[in-house]
Amino acid sequence: MNLEILAPVSGAVIPIEQVPDPAFSEKMLGDGLAVNPTNGMVVAPIDGVVSSLHKSLHAVSITSESGAEVLIHIGVETVNLQGKGFKAFVKQDNKVKKGDKLIEFDVDFITANAPSGLVITIITNPMDVEVFKTKASLVEAGKSFLLNIGERREPSALELEGEEIISTPIKIVNKNGFHARPAGVLANIANKFKSKIEIEKNGKKASAKSIVSIMGLGIEYQDSITILASGPDAEEALKALMPAVKEGLNETEEEHHPALQTVASDANTGADLSKETKITGISASAGFVTGKVFLMAEETIEIPSTNQGPAKEAEILDKALASVKNNIKEEIKENKGKHSFEEILKTHLGILEDHFLIDNANSFVGAGKNAAEAFVNAVEKSVEILNAAQNNLIKERIADYKDLQRRVVMTITGAKPKILNVPAGSVLVGQEFLPNDISKLNANVLGVISAGGSATSHASIMLRNAGMPALVAVGSVLKQLKGGEEVILNAAEGYAVFNPSDSVKKEALTRVEADKKAHEQNLLNASKPAVTIDGVAISVEGNIGSLDEAVKSAQSGADGIGLIRTEFIFANNKTIPSEEEQYKAYSDILNAMGGKPVTFRTFDVGGDKPVAYMNLPKEENPIMGLRGVRNYEANKELITNQIRALLRLKPQANVRIMIPMISSARELDHMINVFDEEKKSMGLKEDYNLGIMVEVPSVAILADRFIEKISFFSIGTNDLTQYTVAIDRGNAQLAKFSSSFNPAVLTLINMASTAANKAGKKAGVCGGMASQMNAVALLIGLGVRELAVSAPEIANIKALIRTLSVKECEAFAKEAISLRSSVNVRELVKQKFNL
Repeated sequence: MNLEILAPVSGAVIPIEQVPDPAFSEKMLGDGLAVNPTNGMVVAPIDGVVSSLHKSLHAVSITSESGAEVLIHIGVETVNLQGKGFKAFVKQDNKVKKGDKLIEFDVDFITANAPSGLVITIITNPMDVEVFKTKASLVEAGKSFLLNIGERREPSALELEGEEIISTPIKIVNKNGFHARPAGVLANIANKFKSKIEIEKNGKKASAKSIVSIMGLGIEYQDSITILASGPDAEEALKALMPAVKEGLNETEEEHHPALQTVASDANTGADLSKETKITGISASAGFVTGKVFLMAEETIEIPSTNQGPAKEAEILDKALASVKNNIKEEIKENKGKHSFEEILKTHLGILEDHFLIDNANSFVGAGKNAAEAFVNAVEKSVEILNAAQNNLIKERIADYKDLQRRVVMTITGAKPKILNVPAGSVLVGQEFLPNDISKLNANVLGVISAGGSATSHASIMLRNAGMPALVAVGSVLKQLKGGEEVILNAAEGYAVFNPSDSVKKEALTRVEADKKAHEQNLLNASKPAVTIDGVAISVEGNIGSLDEAVKSAQSGADGIGLIRTEFIFANNKTIPSEEEQYKAYSDILNAMGGKPVTFRTFDVGGDKPVAYMNLPKEENPIMGLRGVRNYEANKELITNQIRALLRLKPQANVRIMIPMISSARELDHMINVFDEEKKSMGLKEDYNLGIMVEVPSVAILADRFIEKISFFSIGTNDLTQYTVAIDRGNAQLAKFSSSFNPAVLTLINMASTAANKAGKKAGVCGGMASQMNAVALLIGLGVRELAVSAPEIANIKALIRTLSVKECEAFAKEAISLRSSVNVRELVKQKFNL
């Protein structure tokens, strides 16, 4: 049997599961589809005989020659209308052809007097046949394909049993809950399967195939959820989804920013900005500038009132969505390697592919809205769900929806982006800035202040990456501004001063000028060696995760690369990176550094740093578990590909290879054997430079025994601190008690550095401490001779080093180690160096 069933009515296609009546949504009467009608004419979807016509005229059945029965049901609970609003053109037993008129109904009357006006088409006897459904969002009565009955087949065991597979409860490990990125990863995995897949939290369910539906559940850190799947590949779906959720959906620890999730206070209420006034906000990006206010009004786009009918408007919407998606894909290519911006763009692409958003847009088109109105209404529905969430990070994604709304509507209407003629020396002030606004800022803009927003929004991330001072969540007080007011923006300390007095302005201008001259001078000398006043050279190198960052480090005067997180390069891989793929990526970075040394850290994944291409077991305490080197034995293909790629690099003298999470001599000896075996199998003669991360206290304590067999140490202060003070650095409650300035941590850094120096080898620091200006003298005094820092800090840190004496630094470090707490150490730093 093969029977094509046409749409009996024109309108937007709705899944039968969304019909507000379990008799239909649970397919008790059979499988099919619903249509949200644009007019009230129902026509025959197949050739056949009218086998039944209800006396209330709300339902009609047609039986084909092959015996298939198709039921067309107009509305939900419309039998209660007793025929009012309906007119029949056929009688029972009449023969009909496709497109013949069957019933006419009053759309407005039905909608007003019944729970739903959907027209439902069902195959009432489909148990042993395959039912295929249209993928179109809109259909035209008597012309568009709606359903198809395929060849007879044996039903699967799952369908015979009618079972739903339910996962065991899963505890959420994502510190920020399921915001846009993890929700997008989850939806992407779910959409690879045919089965119906849902997420359940506290009895509330949502489609796992929709980003906004997932976010609408408000799933938080440590919440317990279950995954439900039913369909032909339900078991495979759960096997893929359960470990992915348990491992954090590819969200790395670096993406958790608990300290930044600050809500603006109402401290500015009542402030008068017509006179000298200081107001506070949240620092989204540090910096100090002075300038004049330039008001950025919210851009409004006029929605057209014209409507060319559902079919044409659906086409317009589809074309606009395709155009915007293509533009975003091009932007992703252009920003390859710019990790944060690339991820933001991928999130936007995921939103535009979200079923909830697109299905709603198509439904609005089917209900008579034009393409622009439909998309705006669909975004509003998504925003309504996001607004109901308790998680602030989820609410922050509303700005992304608004940004995309603007892009899509402008594409539909042909409107051109407003060109801002911002004068030089401006501080841009507005209600809230969207990612697309930030991407257009030029050199005339010195800083940004917004009434809304947060430090973790995508716009704020972009501002930090651009080094643009920004203060957000200041509040409605900004509405007093007229533009042109003078302002001092101290984003580092979280405040702005409007209409400053001459004396305050003079002091600020003096500081800005001094900072500017010092930075310009530092940049001029950035490529020169950093040598202390007593003649000791300190290597200041880049700390990177991509080729783009390597180029920035080279341009900023880096003496090399002190750390490249190789796992970052392949963060989006679904399969293990091949040897060739890795060789190409590493060669590009080595070449970008123009003959300077590059330190490649082998994959530091697993435990609290999951990746899609590794199957890892659930662990009670992942930061103490299968991380770094501990994963290599069970993932030989992964590490073998990497070792071979690294050993092929030329010149090998500029390549330094560093192994993470070494904690015992056994692990180091094993890895040396693995490298030697691969070198031999490749027929290579040239020696390689092998080092290890010092991030576990056991290695620092026994540093003299480890350094004998390797070329260098690199101290990871972030992990060394958390393992020393026993505080998970992702724990927001305890974060304030964890500090790399803790004398115990300083003692371990000193032990590792001293052992390396005695052996005539180098010890560097690649953790966050290396980039802190107030830690530089301390680290040098502890014996550190290499610092791996972010590109913007290179010039300034080199300049600071040139003012220091190693002898004085050593005396200072000795005193610091003798103190009782990190607070005491910081006070000593401020007292000695005013930092």
